[in-house]
Formats: sequence, structure tokens, C-alpha cells
Amino acid sequence: MKKLMKLSIVVLVFLCFAFIPKNDKITVVIDAAHGGSDLGATMNGFSEKEIVSSIAQKIENLNLNSNIEILLTRSDDQNIPNQERVAFINAMKPDLVISLHVNASKNSEFNGLEVFVSEKSTEYLASKEFASKFHASITNKMPLKIHPLKNANFLILRRSDVPAMLVELGYLSNQNDKAYLENKDNQIEIAQNILTFVANLKS
Repeated sequence: MKKLMKLSIVVLVFLCFAFIPKNDKITVVIDAAHGGSDLGATMNGFSEKEIVSSIAQKIENLNLNSNIEILLTRSDDQNIPNQERVAFINAMKPDLVISLHVNASKNSEFNGLEVFVSEKSTEYLASKEFASKFHASITNKMPLKIHPLKNANFLILRRSDVPAMLVELGYLSNQNDKAYLENKDNQIEIAQNILTFVANLKS
């Protein structure tokens, strides 16, 4: 019985650290949602596709860490089908996927940032581990309400063969969230927070 307990503890410790990449370099795919004729959420001249693309490009441009490789599913304004995004992800085999979105609701009171993973993903446990670390890394560091970690079955989450999380950065339909998201300096802050989170995965 004691040997079994010791073995269980060893396995548990291994699982806790197995999700953190051990190579010198970590590769992350940043997926900017929508694009082209698919605007995503819109409000008063601002669109989801433009905001997430701007943040994705800032993540790529601000990355000065040679141990972090940032790949984008789209670098310009084109509508890439989700199946093609997943195919790209599975071909590149990154350590992590972060899909960026912006929300909207008929209820303008709805607000805040939400992080999703999928229980149907083959990499659910690793996805949840990464998402939990990201959630903790941004809590109290952004002037947005940070919702608890959520489950959803978005295609990019359940079909990616690597750990993946989807981040709804806020609600364009909420006045405070919209003001924050459309500000270029705040977009830089979001990008830097994501890069800091990724860098800390290697520490």
C-alpha cells in the first residue's frame, strides 16, 4: 500500500510539471478571430476582427525574447475558415494556442474578460493547466472584470491537437470594456501581459 501511495505521488508530481515545455524555445500560435468580410462583433465603427488583429500583431512585434516564437494564423485582413486555422495549428505543432476574440451582448451590462477551454479536447488537462496559469497571471493586472475559467466546445479548441485556450477580451457592447479595448495603449498592455505569461512558462 505504501509503495502504491508513493507511486501515485510521483505520477501526480509528474503530471503537474508535464504541461510546461522543457525545450529552450516555446512556440505559441496567436489566433486572431474573424477577418475579411467576417467582422465578428461590431459597435459604433469598431469591429472584433480589427481589435484582435491589432493585438495579435502587437504580440508578434513586441516579442524580443529569442526563446519565444510567435506564429499568427492570420497577419492581414482575410477570413480564414476555422478548419484551415486548425490545420495550420496541427501542422505547426506549437506548445500552446491562444485564440483572441471580443464579445458582444444585447445586455450592455455584460462585461469582462473570459477564458475558455474544451473538455472535448484531447489536450484538455494541459489546456486547463495553461489557461489557469494565464487566468492567474492577469487577475488584478487589468482594469477588466476577470470571469472564472469556463468550458466551451469551440472548434478551434476541440480540434487542435495541442493545448489551446480561447480568450474573450471584453464586450464591445459594454461602454467601459469598449473604451478599454479600442485604445492602442491598452492593446499594448494586453499584448505585453500575454507575452509575460508566455515568458513565465519557461521560468
